[in-house]
Amino acid sequence: MNVFSKVKTHSVIQVLIVFILALIIITSLILTNDALAEGKKDDAYGAILPSYRPSDSPLLKLSEDKMNWPPAVPPTPLEVGELEDPTAMEIYDLATGEMTRVASSDASQQPLVPGLTKVEPFTGLIPPGFVPESVFPPDDRVRIYGTETYPWRTVCKLFITAADDEHFSCSGSIIGCPDGHGYHILTAGHCVYMHDHGGWVNSIEVVPGLDYDYMPYNHAWATFMRSYTGWTSSADHRYDWAMVTLDRNVGDYTGWMGRITTGDMSWYENGFNSAGYPGDRDCGVTDSDGLCMYFDFDYGRTADEYNHWYYMDTYHGQSGMPIWYYDDPNRYIATIHAYGNDGSGSNHGTRLNSDKFDRIITWCNSDTPPTDYADLIDDGQSYSGFSPTTVTPGQSFHAWCDVRNIGTTSSGGFYVSFYASTNTNITTSDHLIGSDYVSSIFPFDWSNADWNGTFPCIPPGTYYVGWIIDRYNDVVEYSEGNNTAYKEAYQLTVPSYAMITVTSPDGAEEWGSGNIHNITWNRLCFYDNVQIQSSTNGGSSWSTITSNTVNDGIYPWFVDSLFSLTCKVKVSDAVDGNPYDISDQNFTIYIPGDANHDGIVSIADVVYMANYIFKRMDAPVPLSAGDVDGDCKVVIQDIVYMVNFLFKRMAAPVEGCA
Repeated sequence: MNVFSKVKTHSVIQVLIVFILALIIITSLILTNDALAEGKKDDAYGAILPSYRPSDSPLLKLSEDKMNWPPAVPPTPLEVGELEDPTAMEIYDLATGEMTRVASSDASQQPLVPGLTKVEPFTGLIPPGFVPESVFPPDDRVRIYGTETYPWRTVCKLFITAADDEHFSCSGSIIGCPDGHGYHILTAGHCVYMHDHGGWVNSIEVVPGLDYDYMPYNHAWATFMRSYTGWTSSADHRYDWAMVTLDRNVGDYTGWMGRITTGDMSWYENGFNSAGYPGDRDCGVTDSDGLCMYFDFDYGRTADEYNHWYYMDTYHGQSGMPIWYYDDPNRYIATIHAYGNDGSGSNHGTRLNSDKFDRIITWCNSDTPPTDYADLIDDGQSYSGFSPTTVTPGQSFHAWCDVRNIGTTSSGGFYVSFYASTNTNITTSDHLIGSDYVSSIFPFDWSNADWNGTFPCIPPGTYYVGWIIDRYNDVVEYSEGNNTAYKEAYQLTVPSYAMITVTSPDGAEEWGSGNIHNITWNRLCFYDNVQIQSSTNGGSSWSTITSNTVNDGIYPWFVDSLFSLTCKVKVSDAVDGNPYDISDQNFTIYIPGDANHDGIVSIADVVYMANYIFKRMDAPVPLSAGDVDGDCKVVIQDIVYMVNFLFKRMAAPVEGCA
């Protein structure tokens, strides 16, 4: 039998059946008049969302092993006779593997608001998108390209691992609960309980809005699965439906379509919309069957208490997709698609009758919304880099990357640290370049980390430039193992580089012989011991102060040289002399009290100072040589100080500051 076909021609018998059904239930209508209006073709199939920038991260690409998972093929529709409590619930815990059965008469399964027929849709916390003015319905396109927009992002691709470890795929749709959160999907019963493959499946990965290999809203995982025993025990197509609980509130951001039911079976002849992942349609590239979303609109054929038949095109892989009624601007799921052509010339699914409609709400209320977390990832090679590609320490350097939050709560602030690494395994043991602070990122949004600064000292070599997102673990995430990345297209070259800079004495200093002065220097990328030398002839020759001392930037020198106006200091590598630096300018060494700079302190210096003070003759060289009492001026008291030193053996001249 050619299942999942499309037949447009109505037979006379089919028309009569619809007419009779309409007469039987017309008096039991419970929907408002506007809800009974003819269903419209959903005009969002050309929608775009300019604010959504696709990620370039491989983490939002479908894994290669899932690219060819075959669609689940629904069994031949079976209708079993007498069933004992076919609407009893079975719930399967994927974490424990435990199944619990609850009778339909149990108080926990009763509707909280009997008679409710409609649940309103929610477009999500992310902007829904819009249809550009250049798209004029009717538009002949059937593939949905803007799957990041509402309502398409509420339609999901399901990747299923059965109990026997076989792989399958289905479709599904996100729904909302009375608690205001979206952490459930509706799908077909044969997508969660496979009679020919061991019963309850082992796992379901749910991907909202999958487009070929791109997952615009990451994924979620099933935690609980519910269905009726009419399906799990009897494989009866009237009960072929399921509700799946997810591990995160992804629907808070994608939104969800509303739900609707009515006892008026003629209403199900309205126009309806469908979207899912048909296994016979590709994405325009090889080996892409079933990976792109396809949309169709057509009319319903008929409905009964349990099922709904319609003329939209369907195929394997679309099991579980929503069949919705569009009453601009609202969308309401009426049916869960499950089967192809059963000989009626139409496809059909499980209708959300009042029992299923109420049970969804009951099951929602028995669940607790999951705890949401952020999940920070690098947004891909297109949005990262560094400059320049060759840099010496001390030069300006720029590194950047974009960070995306693929979790379901805002991240809060965090740091991104950039590193130079000899391999692609980026860790905190690598050479830190710098860090940038990023403020909170909203779910499924992105922000940039951008560091500009002076490149630090690291050993020469060729490096990968990588980064660690949330370096200090400020953010609690779904996964802590996806926070590193590196630039793949090019590497960083750091040439051999080391530098010493003498900072004192560096010119114009006046140091008195017989005193201790600190020789100081800065180092850059050089850590070995140093040799320190002095020169009194402008660097023509050198005397060793110390041949080997710790390279800590300071050395206390007892100055014992004689007078010179052309002194310099040299600091160099203690082994081979490189790197090195010399005082930029000459400095002075003098003997305190040697006013005439003849190398000794004598009565001649007293006379020299007296001539300077009283006769305005030549000043001591340097002037500090005459400031023998250290009061920063050369006056008569300094002459008295000198006489007391020379003739009375009193205190010797001190280093001046005049």
